[in-house]
Amino acid sequence: EQDPEETGGLYAFTAHAGSRYVMVYNRAYRVYFINNVALPLENRYRYYFKVRRGESPEDEYYHSEYGQVAEQLEYFVNPDGAEFRYEGWSYSQDRYKEFNPSAAIYRKTYLYAYYKDNVKEVDDARKKLEDAIKEAIRVSDDYFLKQEESGELKEAVEEALEVLDRENPRATAGQLEEALEKLKEKTEPYEEILDDRYNHYDDIQDNGNKGGNKGGGGSGSGSKQNPFNTKRPESYTLGTNGNWVEISAPVGGERQMAFVLNGGMRLSGMWAWIKYPADGNGNISDRTGWYHFNDKGIMETGWIRDESGNWYYCNTEKEGRFGKMQTGWRHDGADENWYYLIPEGGAMATGWRKIGEKWYYFETAGAGVYAYDPVEERWNYGGGSGKPLGSMYKNEMTPDGYAVDSDGVWIP
Repeated sequence: EQDPEETGGLYAFTAHAGSRYVMVYNRAYRVYFINNVALPLENRYRYYFKVRRGESPEDEYYHSEYGQVAEQLEYFVNPDGAEFRYEGWSYSQDRYKEFNPSAAIYRKTYLYAYYKDNVKEVDDARKKLEDAIKEAIRVSDDYFLKQEESGELKEAVEEALEVLDRENPRATAGQLEEALEKLKEKTEPYEEILDDRYNHYDDIQDNGNKGGNKGGGGSGSGSKQNPFNTKRPESYTLGTNGNWVEISAPVGGERQMAFVLNGGMRLSGMWAWIKYPADGNGNISDRTGWYHFNDKGIMETGWIRDESGNWYYCNTEKEGRFGKMQTGWRHDGADENWYYLIPEGGAMATGWRKIGEKWYYFETAGAGVYAYDPVEERWNYGGGSGKPLGSMYKNEMTPDGYAVDSDGVWIP
């Protein structure tokens, strides 16, 4: 037989005079076998042969062509760690609709190598491990864990992160689940330890005032600090939950203080309400209040800016209320300006502010006259003619055209 596609539809035969010839035409269709899934790419596959209308690929006539369909890759792992297992040839790419080689062919037919995968299972396992790592980090940063306890848990976190961060290929579902179980085994005992310590802490709080906040922790130094939040119950009682410890300062440096919990951990990267015991007459010490600790666990003084751009001032006096957050009016001896620190939270006021029955205006832009000293880890006034952010206007016109007197009070 001659293939019309190979001869351009032309063929030759020997005819005999007086004979009668009948041309019979039977249309044929291509049957494609395609693998667009397998990895590496050299395992991709494409092959076809023709089957006459109404006949099937497994008919004896097509034994040679059908026999040339190659075996497909049985198993592979993609770069995301998902596992693929070969099921067979399918009429559909999206779901397994099994190919029947004995079925008659009536049109061009595409058959796809179908693989069952566990992409969803891998995604779920990865999400669970990510959540478990976040939880373990939260626990390891808790201020009621001892340093060696925290260090041991952080090592477990590093091991889990090594599995989570693998590339080419990424971890499989089985590897992720194994890492998850190992991390849980390390985390759960410390959660029980913390429960016991917090229960003990709650028992000794005056009037049932709950202290601490499981999983405190934070970060920041220099110009970036955790935003102050007066609703966070980060409360610690001096002598009950921990004590002030003086830290050796660099040569020529200023006095440095840390608040060390009974477990040996410093408060760090956070605002904390330090409660001083009442005196013999039941009077509350004026040193009770909010204090800020940098990420090294050193109490900060002077101007502090959080990551939301709010400014606060913590007392720089070496005795008495050293380090305590200040509220209300403050006169800065460095730049000779007045500032107002809002009593509800301590943030520095900007713009128009009604204080008592009078209106005042505080600079909203700032001239960049304060600079951060990374060595001293504090904001210092550098001089200049511009107005510092938050400084009060006096004896002048405000940017929106209103006059204020020598005390900064708006003149109606």
